[in-house]
Amino acid sequence: MKQFLSNLAILFLFLFLTIEISAANSIILKSGKTIKGTVINQNEKGLTVKLADGSTQTIEKYKILKVVYKDVSEEEEKKIRIAEEKKLSEKLTKDEEARKKKEEEEAKKQAKIDEKNRLESEKDSLAKKSKEEELREKARREGTRKVTDVLWRSAVLPGWGFFHADRKVTGAVYSGLFTTSLLYALATRSKVNSAKSEYEDASLYYQVARPDPINFLTADGFNFGSYYLVDTYATEYVKGKKNDFKGLSNRYNGALGLALIVYITQLTHTYFMGQDWVEEEFLSNGKAGLNIDSKWESAGINSWEFRSDMGYTWKF
Repeated sequence: MKQFLSNLAILFLFLFLTIEISAANSIILKSGKTIKGTVINQNEKGLTVKLADGSTQTIEKYKILKVVYKDVSEEEEKKIRIAEEKKLSEKLTKDEEARKKKEEEEAKKQAKIDEKNRLESEKDSLAKKSKEEELREKARREGTRKVTDVLWRSAVLPGWGFFHADRKVTGAVYSGLFTTSLLYALATRSKVNSAKSEYEDASLYYQVARPDPINFLTADGFNFGSYYLVDTYATEYVKGKKNDFKGLSNRYNGALGLALIVYITQLTHTYFMGQDWVEEEFLSNGKAGLNIDSKWESAGINSWEFRSDMGYTWKF
């Protein structure tokens, strides 16, 4: 009897396992399809299904909407799909809301950091300006440099004031322009005097030796052609000397005018440059040469970067 019951229990267990193993599972996909089969293997990437024809199919996890470990009807499948899609939509909505909320919080944090940096920058800028104004006032009040020190030098010799204030390039440019224009004017002056003398001599000769119409009377009458040629030649000769004199005079006056413009310009420039030169006695940033400024700056939330600026200061 015991043996019979034992065999009967084994038979029922075998039938139960066979039914479980052969029972169909329903894999509902996001694409709208449903695959019927038995899940024989699964991991974090997906699962493998044994189909009714004995073949197997591997399905990626991201394609699966729901796995139902039983055979479901089309009506049940439709209800399950609607419910799962609703859950998925709600999850996506919540994830999107959470993402936006996080972005807004990060934006607010970044805005606070930017505002803090801006206020600190303005504060530093105001402090720097205040310090510079204080140093400028101190330079005007206690400094040993005076605008007149460079002004009278430029008045005596164009460019000298710039050399005195260590603006050698600018001083050399002004000195070169003024000297060149002045030398050109002086060189042109002798040519002007010579052209003037030639013009005066030609005019005097024309007045004295101007052709007399009586000399061109012949037996056939007045030789107008010969008279016209001689008179025209003499007139054009005098006119040419006059034009030479006027051209050289214009060049001479232009050179003198350029020299005067350069002189006045460099004198005006000296006055304004001299004020900066006075302040440089106390302002370190007024020195010419290579300047390097390094500091840490915010590059985002909980992020900083080291910035280094390099430049060269020219003095004019």
